[in-house]
Amino acid sequence: MSGRLDGKVAIVTGGNSGIGESTARLFAAEGARVVIMARREEEGLKVQQSINDEGGESTFVQCDVGDPDIVDAAILKAADVYGAIDILFNNAALFDIASILEANLKQFYQLFSLNVRAMFSVMQATARSMVVNKQKGSIINLASQAGHQGESLVAHYCATKAGVISYTQSAALILAPHKIRVNAI
Repeated sequence: MSGRLDGKVAIVTGGNSGIGESTARLFAAEGARVVIMARREEEGLKVQQSINDEGGESTFVQCDVGDPDIVDAAILKAADVYGAIDILFNNAALFDIASILEANLKQFYQLFSLNVRAMFSVMQATARSMVVNKQKGSIINLASQAGHQGESLVAHYCATKAGVISYTQSAALILAPHKIRVNAI
């Protein structure tokens, strides 16, 4: 496959299903070598095999993005397999429905752990790798319109996506001199 991303290396978190899988497939169709990062090995290997069968190039790296030590090792493994990382699509996230009156701290910790803390860990590890390798690149964090405005039944989710947007803005400012774009979609 060839296209606009020929020769680029792209990491996709949560690349074993949904938006992440679709993004991994699109990146591969555009010529990128794709690193699929996810917890569920069976699903991740199926996506990898499917992309490779269709003429793309991908590898699966099992990774619980909630564990910063595992994230660091996974980013190093991705760089070892393909070389310098050009693109991060930071997609892994949880969604939960509960109003302020019904939401609990267990939901709070679960959503903030994955949607904010893990997003930050993956972004930071990837950015450090890009800076060390003097690799210009692009980091894309999956946000949501919910991060701009509260909603009655998803307060924790809205707050986490506001955090994603804020971290993205801060990262964009510090990484711009390194020629690393950081955006949220």
